[in-house]
Amino acid sequence: MVSRQSKTVEEAITEYHRRYFRAPPTGFDSWAQLALDNDMLLIDEFDGMTKAFEPYQQVGPNVLAKILERVLDMDLDDLVIVKIENSQITSSSDKFWNYHGEYLHDWLAKPLYKELLPNLTIILNTFDEPKVVIDSKYAQPTLDQASNIQFTNFGKTHPWSRMTLNCPGASPVSEVAEHIAVEFVADLTQTQDVCQHREYEKLHGFFNTPGNLNLVDLPVPLFSQARPSTFHDLMYPSPYYEAHRDDYNEEKGFPWDQKRTSLYWRGSTTGGYNTIENWQEMHRQRLVLSTIPQNGPYNITLLEQKTSRSSWNPYRTISTPKLQGLFETSVSEVVQCDEEACDELKAALPPEGSQPDSASYHHKYVLDMDGNGFSGRYYRILRSRSAVIKQTLLKEWHDDWLVPWYHFIPLSMQGSEVWEMMRFFSTDEGDEIGAAIAESSSRWTETNLRKVDVELVTLRLILEYGALFDRKQ
Repeated sequence: MVSRQSKTVEEAITEYHRRYFRAPPTGFDSWAQLALDNDMLLIDEFDGMTKAFEPYQQVGPNVLAKILERVLDMDLDDLVIVKIENSQITSSSDKFWNYHGEYLHDWLAKPLYKELLPNLTIILNTFDEPKVVIDSKYAQPTLDQASNIQFTNFGKTHPWSRMTLNCPGASPVSEVAEHIAVEFVADLTQTQDVCQHREYEKLHGFFNTPGNLNLVDLPVPLFSQARPSTFHDLMYPSPYYEAHRDDYNEEKGFPWDQKRTSLYWRGSTTGGYNTIENWQEMHRQRLVLSTIPQNGPYNITLLEQKTSRSSWNPYRTISTPKLQGLFETSVSEVVQCDEEACDELKAALPPEGSQPDSASYHHKYVLDMDGNGFSGRYYRILRSRSAVIKQTLLKEWHDDWLVPWYHFIPLSMQGSEVWEMMRFFSTDEGDEIGAAIAESSSRWTETNLRKVDVELVTLRLILEYGALFDRKQ
């Protein structure tokens, strides 16, 4: 991937035309020179971030301006407003979550960046949950429609149909969910395509019963930290990651051969609002329930693949006690539940309290799962020289830069393959592969997650955003 990146500004401009069939935004040439001068390794890999702007390119600048005006009038607590005027950056300092605006200011504060900034109003969604699912009938709204935008609260409801309203009628999302065969993730894009997976309605807390969710059905160009495939929020680097950049300390870590061959996860029962009817369906609870010894023993199916292109097929059934030592999963705290569900959760998954971050560093494999939104611990454990087993339906800005099975190990939303996965990683061959993945992820954070990389990603996103309002573009 690195070897094919543009080596000059001219190559970067040509590659942009090739990928997106349009001219790059004003200031792109200067941005590309800055990226080259600062040794950014993946100067061309912005597909996910850039294509997120496409729905908004169908909306006129005057309508987008009216949409922003209407949203600003709402003065919503979970939105931070950042304004850029004559290269000066200000944000709504009275908001509790204003550190999002402060980090954006910090990332864009260098004089060479500021001179490229257009005059803009930027909306940052500070909550974990994204907000924008554009209804096709409002894809090109009128000024009157733009003046009457409303956010609708779907918290503690079942908004699956609203979240998937843009899925094609013939897609699996419109069919009755069926039992899904146990397989390893071979195509992460397909796995995260919500329209292809009706079963996600039950398997992920955000789609099942989100604790908090305010949706808008018009093209509101706001920035969120993560989103599923059916949402239209623009993506930007999470300030939470930046605030916790130094949480991993090499002195607290361990070399691979001193770690235990086991999978670690401990966290709270976030991810959705738990009721007596649904708590066993929530993604975090399901994974822990399926891996703790209290719920065994039961038989599990091990899988094999005859060739690299063939399906995974069962080859052996064993009892869980033979593999139980490979798992250390538990709940730290029971939250986001009604009284009856809380009682059942505490009985089934007795909360064991929090542990220091360093607890995970003793394990060769660390599980990372979505909570209410993206997982804020992801970068820390990528740095920790453990191999990350990642279960997520959420897209983030860095997805263009991280390669499944090279930088991390993808886990399906069903999660049933985790037993065979850990059995394999307990073998000599599996241990070598796990060690290589752990080393790749740690090296990635050192070379692609420098502060200057995050700054340059943010600057490019702002230039793309500015092009939406540039009538010459």
